[in-house]
Amino acid sequence: VLFFVHTPGIEGMDRAYYGDQVYAHAHRPFVLRALTPFVVRNLVKLVPDSTRENLEQLAKDHKKPYRHKLIYLGWNPDFLPEYFVGILYMWVSLLAFVWIFRRLMRETIETYHIFYLLIPILAVILMPAYFAEYYCYLYDFPHLFLFTLGLYFLASRNWTAFLILYPISCLNKETTVLLTVIYLIHFGLHSNLSWRKFGAMLVYQGLVYLSIRTWLMHVFQDLPGGWVEHHFWRNVSLMQTHTHLFYALFGIWFVLATTMPYRWNRKPQFLRDAFWIGFILLPLDLFCGYLDELRTNYEVYPVALLLVVFTLGEKIGWMTAKDRRSVEEESQTDHSSMPSQVLE
Repeated sequence: VLFFVHTPGIEGMDRAYYGDQVYAHAHRPFVLRALTPFVVRNLVKLVPDSTRENLEQLAKDHKKPYRHKLIYLGWNPDFLPEYFVGILYMWVSLLAFVWIFRRLMRETIETYHIFYLLIPILAVILMPAYFAEYYCYLYDFPHLFLFTLGLYFLASRNWTAFLILYPISCLNKETTVLLTVIYLIHFGLHSNLSWRKFGAMLVYQGLVYLSIRTWLMHVFQDLPGGWVEHHFWRNVSLMQTHTHLFYALFGIWFVLATTMPYRWNRKPQFLRDAFWIGFILLPLDLFCGYLDELRTNYEVYPVALLLVVFTLGEKIGWMTAKDRRSVEEESQTDHSSMPSQVLE
């Protein structure tokens, strides 16, 4: 977390300075990601006055090294409690992501216990390359956790938890709608859900998403900025002038393109269906985002990583896919809590 707030930092975007994010003064569309700032500014109210005074004194003391560090980081001394509370919240969100990533892996992949411990750590180790090319925003890690939590609830068919989580995640970032895309693909094509139940939950997600988006757009309609950003010509120019970045992106997609098709039908069905959102994110990056900003694709990050890891593990013989329907049938006939076994 300290790496992400240090390089390149959380104060680099002039349309979404940290204090403006927390107190809902940032430009659109950043201000529309409202949940995390709401949580942080209410947690800040719990900071004791004595702690606030000590932080203010540290920031004003020119002889202390802390002030020079603040200047180096680009932090505003007026928002020190907000910085520390926000960083703590990001840290907790990152820990929660590691925990739920492990649960998602257990739900979809059968392997040795050691890999359930190591692969989530690998997911964190790879994040600097994935997130740190550009600025890190306050809502990044909370959304990574919430979206991965949504993936887990879908994979485990925990409908009550998923339907409760969905509006919460929508308040944090608009790309939560990709969970609905995964729901539509996976349970529309590979599920024994009744059409009535499937349709009811689909309508619920659509109404919740549209209601929250409409409300947020109404609340923040007077702030500067647009509802979406447009960066198509910037991305076209980038590919022409920064060919090394284009080759790096091509390399990433080449790795995915060469590893994903390998024994595709043997991979976990849920992960295969969830990976299709990557083909939605790619054109969105081209037209509305920075094509070279990998952090805009973190919705597909846990899915892609698990698929790549599974490709290698399955080839060696250390991993196999869990069939959700067979697991449900086993749970109906045997209610004992037996430990999972590795297929030989």
